[in-house]
Amino acid sequence: MNICHIRLIESISISNFKAIDSLTINANGHNVLIEGQNGSGKSSIFDAYFWTLTGKLADGSTPNANDIINSSSRALPAVTVAFDKFSIARSLVKKGNGFETIIAINDAPVKPSELPFAINHFIPAQAIELLSNIFSFALLKKSDRRALLMQLISVSNEDVFKANATLTPLANLFHTQSIDDIIFNFKNNVKDCKLKLAQLAPRIDENLAALQSLDASVLPDLRQKLAALVEQKSIKDNEIINLRASLKSTPDPKRAVGIRRNIEHFQQKIARADEKLIALRQEFVAVRNQSGGECPTCKQPLPTALFQQIKNERLRDINRRGQELKSIRNDFSDSLLRLQSELESLPHGVDTSDIAEKIAAAERELAEINRNIDAVRSDINRLAQADNIKGRIDALKADEKSLAAALADYERILFLANEFQNTKIKLIEDAINRLFKFVSFKLFETCQNGNIKDVCEPTMHGVDFDNLSSGEKFKASLDILRTFSRHLGIKLPVFIDNSESYTTNSRFDIGHQTFILRAVDDKPLTVTISESSIQFDLICKRAG
Repeated sequence: MNICHIRLIESISISNFKAIDSLTINANGHNVLIEGQNGSGKSSIFDAYFWTLTGKLADGSTPNANDIINSSSRALPAVTVAFDKFSIARSLVKKGNGFETIIAINDAPVKPSELPFAINHFIPAQAIELLSNIFSFALLKKSDRRALLMQLISVSNEDVFKANATLTPLANLFHTQSIDDIIFNFKNNVKDCKLKLAQLAPRIDENLAALQSLDASVLPDLRQKLAALVEQKSIKDNEIINLRASLKSTPDPKRAVGIRRNIEHFQQKIARADEKLIALRQEFVAVRNQSGGECPTCKQPLPTALFQQIKNERLRDINRRGQELKSIRNDFSDSLLRLQSELESLPHGVDTSDIAEKIAAAERELAEINRNIDAVRSDINRLAQADNIKGRIDALKADEKSLAAALADYERILFLANEFQNTKIKLIEDAINRLFKFVSFKLFETCQNGNIKDVCEPTMHGVDFDNLSSGEKFKASLDILRTFSRHLGIKLPVFIDNSESYTTNSRFDIGHQTFILRAVDDKPLTVTISESSIQFDLICKRAG
């Protein structure tokens, strides 16, 4: 931006501000040299100027009333700064138990909250702090410095693609992501791919080892062996079936003993049933032959009808019990006949122990055959897994190939993203550094983890600002001030405090109305107006 405005201070009037009781500087737009011993009020003039325009002191701090009230008179401060185009006045007045700030621009009252907007008609609010103190930029926090520098230039993604056409494959990614997002996401993608590939390798090796342990050439022999074993099993099964059939048709001596025992048991039951039947018959005859009876309670003869009724009921009961007992005896008799018939049908004199031993031996042989069949089948099944293992290996290798391709693609995008970032960093730094005559800025720093960190380190001839000599610091600060002055389109009066601390062998024409503040031992506060340009080498020589 070309300079279109120059603001010059015509006068500064100060009353009761810090170390100043009353002082008027009629600069009339010229340069001003302010000298005096420490404590004489030089810095108070600088603070008064800043306080009037911003409400802050020259170091950027916001004072309370006691910080700025004149220490000797304790009167309330009032400052008026008259520029060539406008004037601004600020004062404190007593209000209740506190103070009120009164501000006026061209004698028109302005609320403190509205001052930045009101003064912006004459001076950009940002320019007051940045351009009034030649060292103001160096005093800012690094993040604030960087933010100001980034306002000077504009580097778009399209500018990066123009500078390096190989980066254009990234263009579509910027529709939804920033470069930081792209780098972060693709770093994670690369990490995930490498992890999955690392997990696949041992699985492939494991299946290859399993495949190598399988000798499929022995499969025909194993199948032939299995067929022979199955045939042996069939023969042995039939042998056992025949032996068991033979055993079943051969009587067991123990079986005959058991049958005889059961015959004796049923014979005893039949005899007891016959005894009970005889007793029932005798009871029936005895009851039937009774001709009368007596009452068991009173011992009186029973009436004939009642006696006959009781007699008939007893006979019917005896008859019922007799029928039930006969039915039971008949069942016993039937069982006895079956047992006797079975006993008679058993052959005599046959030993079954030999058959039982043959069955046991055959069952042991069958168990061994079954074990051999299971072992051979297990071997066949294991060898038959070779095709399945080959399939798994092919699938794992396909996954490995796919992941390797994805990894290569992710690494390519990540490489391009880093190149994009580095290219943009260079474009930004080059664009900013082209604006300065002496100063170069380091705006980015690579961390140990590879991430890029925003920084803001002014350098001159490769030396950090903090390590420059006093004269070089002045030269660098003036370069910065001039650049921002061009950018903001305005020149403001510049205050150089503690100028006795800066020495240089070069001549610098500041190019702005300049207020030089210099400490001189044993000298009262003195203000000198210079109608000609003040050369820096003349002003900054140490006193004495």
